[in-house]
Amino acid sequence: MKPILFCIILVFAVSPIFLFSEGYSRIETSFSPSNFYAGDRVELKINLLVNEGVRIEKPASIAVPWWMEIDPDTMDINRNGDEVEISLFFFSFCPGVSTFPELHLGDVVINDIKLNTLSSVKNGSEFRDKLQPQLLLPGTRVIFAFSVMFFAVFFVLFFSGAKRAKKYVSAFTKKGLVKKAAVHYRKMIYKIENDLKNNSINCRDFYILLLDELRLFLKFRADINFEALTTREIGDHIASLSEKLKNCFDKNFIRIFRNGDYVKFNNSMITKDGMFCDLATAKETADRINLLQEKPNADF
Repeated sequence: MKPILFCIILVFAVSPIFLFSEGYSRIETSFSPSNFYAGDRVELKINLLVNEGVRIEKPASIAVPWWMEIDPDTMDINRNGDEVEISLFFFSFCPGVSTFPELHLGDVVINDIKLNTLSSVKNGSEFRDKLQPQLLLPGTRVIFAFSVMFFAVFFVLFFSGAKRAKKYVSAFTKKGLVKKAAVHYRKMIYKIENDLKNNSINCRDFYILLLDELRLFLKFRADINFEALTTREIGDHIASLSEKLKNCFDKNFIRIFRNGDYVKFNNSMITKDGMFCDLATAKETADRINLLQEKPNADF
């Protein structure tokens, strides 16, 4: 009995030294809401016990992975004696179990925080429909048909006369595509705006169509390819552009893509005023890029 009692006393005597061997100990980690889905705004709270003299401060930067967004401005550190509470907000767009990025808070390093991000499909449910074959991209058949027709006409004209062939080929030069992209974009923006005014387009279709047309316009008009970039990567890409081209994008531009992510991945709803605001930002951005193409020395 005495050896057992001695071991218990020894454990309790040594445990504080073990817990505070680095000057601090994490006693609780919580999420609000406790169950969250991909795209939800989640609050993370970390409670610590720290020794006197341990320095805790906000990190200069956080290594955020591609599947997550963290708003460093929301980080709050409250210290009351040897108790410290740290809180911040984040978005996770990757369903499943993952690890929160490491936080360097002065003398304190927080790591090994596990996230369990749920998908929009409820737990325990199953997809009852059979898997369908891969869908072709919109317009693929039309593009293929026009491609076949173009090559057929091209060879006919080539053998009938070089001058007539040159006339048809010139329509597909880059200069022609650039002008057509601007005209097509104006028509589509006008159509989207009318559909929104007449309540004939829902929130999800609005952002899918607007972002597709915006990416197509930027690709052909300004030689900027956003098709394979995430919302965070788009912001980084804009920052790397030339000063003149960078000035065409205001601080509200990236909000269009972020709202699109919320709608597509989180089934969120954006107000009609918000959609009109994003549409106006898309129009103003295109106008500035068109002006820059026509007048390279223009100031914004």
